[in-house]
Amino acid sequence: MTRQIQFLTTCRADFSLLRPIMAAVDASDRLARDLVVTGMHLGRKFGHTVDEIEQSGFTPFREIDLGMDEVDTDTPSGQVACMANLITGLSKLLSSSPPDIAVLLGDRFEMHAAALAYISHKIPIAHIHGGEVTEGAVDDVYRHSLTKMSHIHFAAASEFADRIRQMGEENWRIYVTGAPGLDNIVKSRLPSKQDMSRRYGADFDSPYLLITLHPETVTNDAPGEVISNLLQVLDGLDIACIFTLPNADQGGGIIRKAIERFVCDHERASMVESFGNPYYLAAMAYASAMVGNSSSGVIEAPTLGVPVVNIGSRQDGRPMAQNIISCAIGCDDIAKAITRAVSADFKSHFQGVTNPYGDGNAAARMVEILEGIELGEEFLKKKWRLQVQ
Repeated sequence: MTRQIQFLTTCRADFSLLRPIMAAVDASDRLARDLVVTGMHLGRKFGHTVDEIEQSGFTPFREIDLGMDEVDTDTPSGQVACMANLITGLSKLLSSSPPDIAVLLGDRFEMHAAALAYISHKIPIAHIHGGEVTEGAVDDVYRHSLTKMSHIHFAAASEFADRIRQMGEENWRIYVTGAPGLDNIVKSRLPSKQDMSRRYGADFDSPYLLITLHPETVTNDAPGEVISNLLQVLDGLDIACIFTLPNADQGGGIIRKAIERFVCDHERASMVESFGNPYYLAAMAYASAMVGNSSSGVIEAPTLGVPVVNIGSRQDGRPMAQNIISCAIGCDDIAKAITRAVSADFKSHFQGVTNPYGDGNAAARMVEILEGIELGEEFLKKKWRLQVQ
């Protein structure tokens, strides 16, 4: 009997990571796939990236609109409203057509809301990227809570699996698979610089910085101060800048507006609402350096061999490969880090760097587990594993 796997995607970032897993499920004769599209994908102000999903061929899918165009996702009340809408909408969907198991990735507030609905409907959850730490983001709370709600864990590295064990999860539920985002790099052919230039109207053949900055949602580093300092540094540099816009996190609107003003005032600056995969990976691969605080700079960039300037504390707690320069949010700190990142000396420093997040074969490992894991009533009964010191 074919096992029904349901994937849920909330934004451009998690969809790109789920793609290789969904493709592997589609190639399996023991699994069938369902896809639920929600969150930022359906918001016009976030680029309506559901269009990219349609173009990618991962259809059919079902939509749950959270009303992100009508609420202010910069505020706690706006995010809570979106979570309530997702719980209600997903519950209705699950009442009529429940899957055998749900696959959730990462740590966003929408993923946490979805997990509550799956748990209420007694649907087991496979969670990807558990056990990680991002000390500068509220995502830590959602991620660790998702771990306790989930029934199997696909960890990106051994140290993350160890942390999941520390949370009382049973050994047989934990698998070290690597990060699925690396599959996109290892197994895909990236668009050429010429293709990128034609598609986006920017010059990908000349030196440029790729900038992806999100608000820090736990620390006292105000998003307005961080983006102001970064833009002040960029204003004094003679290099093109290509910005991607932030997610629907509290403080994201402040960063978005500042970038829009900067792009309007600087000919050498441009912005893209959402590159999508594989175009974002290509934009990263061809950049002189990536600047900001995105997890993609920590997880995917080492495999691409791209210098990264990681600003602030959003990614604190994650293992960092040798291609990454972490710096404080001050103007001098950012300027020194960018100058070092684009230097020939630094690039020679990390040649042949090993990526701590895997080898690009995560999807095959996950699908093998999804095919063979024994589901049922006992699978849903989670026991606390006592840690013996």
